[in-house]
Amino acid sequence: MRTTEPLIDLDDVQGNVYPGFNKDHQTFRFLEISDVPQARLALAELIPHVARSSAVRAYGEARSIIKAQNIGGPSGLTATWMTIALGYTGCAKLFTPSLADGLGEGAFKAGLAIRSPLLGDPLDAAARGHPSNWIIGATGSPPIDLIMTIAGDRREDVDAYASFIDQLLAAYAAPDGLPALRPVRKDLKGDTLGGDLNGHEHFGFKDGISQPGIRGRLAASPETFITPRIIDSSSPLANRFGRPGQVLLWPGQLLLGQPRQNGQDPDIPLEPLPLAAEWLRNGSFMVLRLLEQDVPGFWAQMRSYANQVLSATDDLSTDWIASRVVGRWRSGAPVTRTPAVDNPNLVIDNRVSNDFGFRFDGVAIPLVAGETPLPHLPLSRADPNGMLCPFAGHIRKVNPRDDAVEQGSPNDTLVRMIARRGVPYGTRFADPRHAVSDGSERGLIFVSYQASIERQFEFLMQQWVNGDDAPHAGSGRDAVLGHHLPQGDMLTTSFDVFDKADAGHTVAQTVDYITPRGGGYFFTPSISALTTLATGNLNSEM
Repeated sequence: MRTTEPLIDLDDVQGNVYPGFNKDHQTFRFLEISDVPQARLALAELIPHVARSSAVRAYGEARSIIKAQNIGGPSGLTATWMTIALGYTGCAKLFTPSLADGLGEGAFKAGLAIRSPLLGDPLDAAARGHPSNWIIGATGSPPIDLIMTIAGDRREDVDAYASFIDQLLAAYAAPDGLPALRPVRKDLKGDTLGGDLNGHEHFGFKDGISQPGIRGRLAASPETFITPRIIDSSSPLANRFGRPGQVLLWPGQLLLGQPRQNGQDPDIPLEPLPLAAEWLRNGSFMVLRLLEQDVPGFWAQMRSYANQVLSATDDLSTDWIASRVVGRWRSGAPVTRTPAVDNPNLVIDNRVSNDFGFRFDGVAIPLVAGETPLPHLPLSRADPNGMLCPFAGHIRKVNPRDDAVEQGSPNDTLVRMIARRGVPYGTRFADPRHAVSDGSERGLIFVSYQASIERQFEFLMQQWVNGDDAPHAGSGRDAVLGHHLPQGDMLTTSFDVFDKADAGHTVAQTVDYITPRGGGYFFTPSISALTTLATGNLNSEM
């Protein structure tokens, strides 16, 4: 049975929520509201500059067409975009008290620093990753009322746009003469690593490959799906994927007030949750997490694993074991499609790069008439016992795909999915595998969007990333993102990995490669909600 997909007004949705900016250079600006009436006037000035989903989607389509014409070459298109989100304290100033307190679940009001222990973060106040030592959102630091993301294809464009925003905000001053919307800390800048690491994170792996599509039709063009469908209707996958490997989620997985994902039957959505005010519709919760990466430590551990499992420490053996720990090779090619060696051809085409599962063999997928045929590349191999990608492998932990999970069927995985929008920060190593500590901080500015912080982001971190027996019994913790150093009475954890002769090995998880350095929970209002907040007319509260 098929359910008619809802009409979504993409002019009302902020563009980084969906489909995402996907820009190489980003600046995050952290502001406080010192004078509410003047801040509302400043917000009204900012609204026309906020990127709409409709514009970001159209840009992406145009860019894809030009790149296809250039046979994968550069499109020549550039754009600079901005988005706005509010912290709980910002909502408390611009909303009514009851609306701010009731927005989302308790996680949003409590904030990331308070919820940090649930995510596996250090409990020792002396630890670098403890919230008291964060550089953004630390315990006791000034609250962040508003966060602005400015993103572009060129760093100089992003910096120029940030200067333009400064000039705009300067016109709306508080009684002390300073802008009513003013910084509470210096900007945070993220940039792609460039060169052969363009699009990769600091450990050296291609990032951001797996992103869901959303169900729905354009309000401005009801016959057009928001996420293009290129799989022929003869395939049983046609109603669940946009392109091969791009799972379709009901929009309520990202947007408030929309039909929600059903963990039992992905074809039939759940009803939207009731809204405290109609203007909250199409809003989304944003998680910002600053994650410092220990690149030398990661690759030293990979060489240790290679020595334990393969009795070798050369680069090829180290790459091989690291591909198991991540679930993809450094190029981004999934290990279930190319187990023996890396094959960058599996990443060139986005109709191939994410088309794989864990439980069953991959199948040839028919495409709609007129679509360019898929390249002839090896299909995904069934891996029900974790012999190719361990159950602790990062991509298998956070997205079990067709695996059954401890919550039930694979359909429950869809209820946990988020949209990721991360970007690296800090200087790159020429070859991460041979990195030597230089005292500089580098890592990932993790950003995600979801309709529920608790049921999505926090569930993933608490239950799956840092769970030894979830989503698969005996999996061990996420081999990359999990917290492995002992806390209190916690014992050292481990996971199973198979060597090239299919012999099993149990390796200990005793090293943390990622240290939390800050962040926060934010609410990204719709464009119409921003207008409501700018006018202060909240009479549409239900």
